Amino acid sequence: MPGSSRSDRRRRKVDEAIRTAFGELLAEKGLKNVTVKELAERADIDRKTFYLRYSSIDGLVDSLLREEMRRLAEVLTTAAADEDGSVNVPVVFRELSAELIATFDQRAAVVQHVDTDALISRLRPAMADVLAERDALGLAEDLGPYFELFVSFFCSGLLALYHQWADSDSELPMEELATLAGSAIAGGIAAVTGMAKSLGISGKNEA
Repeated sequence: MPGSSRSDRRRRKVDEAIRTAFGELLAEKGLKNVTVKELAERADIDRKTFYLRYSSIDGLVDSLLREEMRRLAEVLTTAAADEDGSVNVPVVFRELSAELIATFDQRAAVVQHVDTDALISRLRPAMADVLAERDALGLAEDLGPYFELFVSFFCSGLLALYHQWADSDSELPMEELATLAGSAIAGGIAAVTGMAKSLGISGKNEA
């Protein structure tokens, strides 16, 4: 419908203005000093319009991080699909490790303005939710009612490794670290899914 189309264009224009203004303010002042008032002024909107979309500046940050994880999950699930359509889990985690450690902060500008502890605490649920939602690891059938718990577990391990690497200013080659991390998690997944099958958990759904 014409009215709906105009409304969608208006919404996209406002969202773009908010994100552009946010990026500019981040570069100028840092995350802790950005307020909704000045962001709205920079985006040429009123604060009510901002709050219709986000609960706060933190809410905007969480939304941006979740979008980055969705984009990344889409790339990973496409790249890691075998010819028969199944998911190659070792490839998923190898690529996820490489993206997270090597290039994530180059694309998501907001990451550069969030301290590592805050970044990890925000990324963990976003990453786990997106990977679980898409069953990007192909584990739902194998792990049944434990599926979401173990997706979160493996994501937490990967993020903890990234956290330690970032905080220590390590000179260890990021490419090697990513490869080792992917292998470690893929091995853990293989062990867990194997045990799930032996316990008769595979294929079960939550009641």
